[in-house]
Amino acid sequence: MREDEKNIEINGDIKGVAHISGGTVNQTINIYNSEKTNPSIETEIDKIENLIVSNDLTTATKLIVKLASTSSKQIRREAILHQSNLNAMNEELRKFGESEKLDRQFRQLKNSLFEFLDILGDK
Repeated sequence: MREDEKNIEINGDIKGVAHISGGTVNQTINIYNSEKTNPSIETEIDKIENLIVSNDLTTATKLIVKLASTSSKQIRREAILHQSNLNAMNEELRKFGESEKLDRQFRQLKNSLFEFLDILGDK
């Protein structure tokens, strides 16, 4: 959770997140329903999906790691693992050139990234 966010609890259940901005006197609080996806997360996911479609997997995985940084340890590690796999595949591409095996791995990585974005969107 960011510094400018606070959980809104009702009877011990988290019902949303307040985004607090402004000075100490004039504070603006925006609350969204935590059961729905945060609009800024949706925007980031759309941006990342477009990067994946355009084959900019390096930028996409960097943004996924950034987006996952506020999630659970397991989610953060999975994001880093995706980035690590891409780095290894790019290294293999530089050393040995294109191959059917590598093309298949890139397609599988893209599918995994889309599935991972679905998980992040549900958080």
